[in-house]
Amino acid sequence: VFNEDMIGADFYSDSKLVFAKLIGKSKSKAMEDGVGVYFSEGWGKRGYEYWAKLFYDSANIGSLEELLDSQQYRKESYLFMRPLAGSFVAFLIDKYGLKSFLKIYKAWPKAGIPKIGLGINVA
Repeated sequence: VFNEDMIGADFYSDSKLVFAKLIGKSKSKAMEDGVGVYFSEGWGKRGYEYWAKLFYDSANIGSLEELLDSQQYRKESYLFMRPLAGSFVAFLIDKYGLKSFLKIYKAWPKAGIPKIGLGINVA
C-alpha cells in the first residue's frame, strides 16, 4: 500500500541485497530486514526511526522475543515489523560497533538470541 508517506522510493531491497552479497545472509528474517531498513536512508519516506517511535509511543509493539521469532515476525505486517527490526539492528551496531555486529549478524539464529551471548567480547 503506497500513499504520500509510503511511496516505495527507499533502497531497502537494494541495501539488503548488497549486504547479503558482501557479508552473507542471516538465518533471522528480522536481522535481514533490519539490515535492509537500517542501511536504507529514508525508509517509508520518514525513516525507520520515525515509524518505530510512532509504534513505541502508541504502545503497539510486542516483546523482543516476538520480534526475533521468525514465525511470529512473518505473521505481522512488514510495515510494522521492518522499522522495529531496523531499530534493533541500529541498537546492536551502536552498542557493539559495525565490525562486531557483522559477527553477531552471522551467528544470529533463526529465532531467539544467539547462544554466544552478547555480553562477551565478540571482536
